[in-house]
Amino acid sequence: MAFPCVVCDQHVRPRQHALQCEQCSKWQHRLCNTGVSLLEYRRMVNEEIDVIFMCIECMPAEPEAAPEPEAAPEPEPEAAPEPEPEAVLPDQSFNISLAIEEVEDIVESDIEDPELPDNVVGNRPVTYHIEEQGSKRRFKKLVSSDGFAYTVKRSTTTVTHWRCSVRSKSLWCKATVVQRGGMFVPGVTQHVHPCDPGLTKKTIVE
Repeated sequence: MAFPCVVCDQHVRPRQHALQCEQCSKWQHRLCNTGVSLLEYRRMVNEEIDVIFMCIECMPAEPEAAPEPEAAPEPEPEAAPEPEPEAVLPDQSFNISLAIEEVEDIVESDIEDPELPDNVVGNRPVTYHIEEQGSKRRFKKLVSSDGFAYTVKRSTTTVTHWRCSVRSKSLWCKATVVQRGGMFVPGVTQHVHPCDPGLTKKTIVE
């Protein structure tokens, strides 16, 4: 059975270096812009390192910069309205029959906002923080503001692949995050377990 490369469309032969995509199961030659060196590939074949590979078709694209908005034209100045005649007010300086309304003081406790519980994440943008020795084995650990943690799956000079730290015999989460410099892009696979909203605080305390 022939397996064409997703980049060059040439067949992937048995003795050629190629990697299979975790998302679509298609193949891509190692030399066709995978970013994997020969040393890394040999370590993968010998099962010295475990790698989650995504082909060029499944790799999330970097967001393009939004175009600058065009300056709105300045509105033409409107003509100044004609002044209205001043109203003549009755003289009430000696009218002691006018009622004076009492103004109640505003108590600060009546307008205080209710306290929100610590476990409310909300719809805020997700941010990421790297702990250099955050894992149990003192390896790097990536913590997101929405309550998930990740460990390094594979790293090159330009790209770092992170995978969810929840991996056991009973529960194996395949959620991933791709890092390029200071930009973090979550993968298409969602987490199969609930988040821990207090994870960021726990990591800082530890």
